[in-house]
Amino acid sequence: MPSGPPQTEAPTSACGAMDAVLVEALAQTPEGQAFTSRPQDATADQTRAAWGSFTQVLATDYLARLQAAAGDEATASSAVTALTTYNSASARLASGQVPEFQDEAQAEKDIKLGRTPTPNPEYTQDVEALTSAHLELSQCMPHWPVVF
Repeated sequence: MPSGPPQTEAPTSACGAMDAVLVEALAQTPEGQAFTSRPQDATADQTRAAWGSFTQVLATDYLARLQAAAGDEATASSAVTALTTYNSASARLASGQVPEFQDEAQAEKDIKLGRTPTPNPEYTQDVEALTSAHLELSQCMPHWPVVF
């Protein structure tokens, strides 16, 4: 797991080209502008929603440009694939489509009794996929933000 300050340069020229597409999309799309100009006191939910809207546009309207920028370079090509994974997992988690616990009523009882509830394996898998995709995207494109 990487540690230390965030990188400021892309690891490859293909990732650098992808990062330039990301920066352009942030500046030129209404969704990117909404994310970058959100109020300082925006809630975490507002920030995630704005970022989620932007990444959906990035994956649809800019996918061909990202793929062209990635070319045959392995790290960049993998980041393009990670964008699809990121959007899919993020949308499923944000919508509540996948509950955090297998049995929500039992989970509530367990929590009240101080026990650890049984997680939903599908939820855990989506969280792990989202985390892995985020890491891959941020390692390739230095302007990919950390969004809580």
